[in-house]
Amino acid sequence: MTWRDAIVKVLEDAGTPLHYTDITERILAQELRANVGATPSNTVYANLRKEIHKEVFEWIAPGIFRLRGGSNLDHREDNSDNDSDRPIMALGMFWERDLVDWTKKPKIFGVQQDGAAPVDMAEQTGIYLLYDFRDIVYAGRTTSSSLGSRLSDHTRDRLKTRWNRFSWFGFRAVKDDGTLDGGSDSYKLSKVIPAMEALLIEALEPPLNRRGGDGFKGIEYIQVEDPEKKDRKFKLIEGILQSG
Repeated sequence: MTWRDAIVKVLEDAGTPLHYTDITERILAQELRANVGATPSNTVYANLRKEIHKEVFEWIAPGIFRLRGGSNLDHREDNSDNDSDRPIMALGMFWERDLVDWTKKPKIFGVQQDGAAPVDMAEQTGIYLLYDFRDIVYAGRTTSSSLGSRLSDHTRDRLKTRWNRFSWFGFRAVKDDGTLDGGSDSYKLSKVIPAMEALLIEALEPPLNRRGGDGFKGIEYIQVEDPEKKDRKFKLIEGILQSG
């Protein structure tokens, strides 16, 4: 199917408004597209916005759409997730240290949804947290150096035995071809403050906060294991079984 036809089918089957990330997940789960690329959620969102002007889809809340004709709402345009100057463009929560090969220049792979093409986040810049299981033991930033370089350093420095998971909040957006853009050197204060509040709420999960912070619109990525490390693991197991 084309992206447009796949979106229409998902919304018709659902019979209810859906967030564009939910639409994407259903397209991938039903295998309505053979090639989804590295940023399928971005592609779905772009198609929804484009077809609004052709009166196919209707925006009813931030990031949430339905087929037009379901209500008497006036035509509105969704600008909620189109903030090119928002600081946090992508993030990963509680990723596992052991899924990355630190013996060489690390590759830190993640996907938008299951079935999407993996993206290497090693060159991200932004903020990261190290965990000893669930407890945060270190907070750091990456500016001139990359996320992969900083985390690799922490596998050899005084923190090397102190962490087994990490979260990251990246300032570089993922392009459709799976590479990272150059990021921005300036952000509006009105964007930075809500984003930093949301980052703290997301990372620390304070019990008295009733909701997440405002303005936290970065796309969350799901970690996947470095395929080279995974292949070596399978070969090791195979070798052990054959020798036995």
